[in-house]
Amino acid sequence: MIHSNTHAFEILETQNSGIPYQAIRYLYYQQPAKDILEKLIFWLENAYHENVLGENINYEPNAPFWYAIVAEAYLTKELIDPVINLFTTVDEDWDILNEQGAVLVNLLCEKLGDQAIGKFLDKILAQIETQSKFPYLYLFESFKYIDPKKYSEQILQLFSTKSYWLEALLAHLPQVQFSQKKHPELLRTLDEKLEILRLEYDLMETLDHIDRSTLKELINCQEALSKANYPTVKAIEDRKQRDWEAYLRTQESRFTPEEETNDSPTPAPSNPSKIGRNDPCPCGSGKKYKRCCL
Repeated sequence: MIHSNTHAFEILETQNSGIPYQAIRYLYYQQPAKDILEKLIFWLENAYHENVLGENINYEPNAPFWYAIVAEAYLTKELIDPVINLFTTVDEDWDILNEQGAVLVNLLCEKLGDQAIGKFLDKILAQIETQSKFPYLYLFESFKYIDPKKYSEQILQLFSTKSYWLEALLAHLPQVQFSQKKHPELLRTLDEKLEILRLEYDLMETLDHIDRSTLKELINCQEALSKANYPTVKAIEDRKQRDWEAYLRTQESRFTPEEETNDSPTPAPSNPSKIGRNDPCPCGSGKKYKRCCL
């Protein structure tokens, strides 16, 4: 039985097996409270920052993800920058937290409109300008909510410099609320930019599989934009909010320790104290120690 916010915080930060449904549920359905919002901001901002969390601090590595679920109930402007930080401060690949961060991008755009959309788009442009390799592609989820009339200049700037995540950018661009009837001039100018880029790839003397994949995505993007007629059925479907608890139940296997096989049991580390949290796990999974057998 959860008896306070502090008790729920303790569970989220220390439970090391399974999904803490009760604690998440308790915080998710509480009336908005300052201490909950402060926790959400802290864990979203520092999910990957060991220098803040500390190498020896006693916390459950999945804690940032649990708080990112609770954040669905706290869609305020204070969460915009912490969500951006998930994708633009460190080059980490923790897929399930990134996926949940993308959910928050969608929900913040839906709830706050241009207040969130503008900041996400500005950050994307800044990342492209600096040729960043951070995983800011998850911010492309905001494209579904962009009004082309309001952001025509920024849309064209997306191709002022070649993005590290160009393929993802091309795949997401048709999700912008384009309409051939409402935005013919913008789409024409955009197509000219894409055509120049397509020719650049098409004229390469040697195309490896990555270049060919980008070229194919370019062609697909141009074709999709030539038929743009927002809103589409898919766009409307994408805006439907999911049931967070039902989603977590589909992910339970990711948070349940794997049973040892009879054929080749994995030996425990002989001296765990000498293994850093960010070192490869000695079990051979390929994951960091803090994400695996810690």
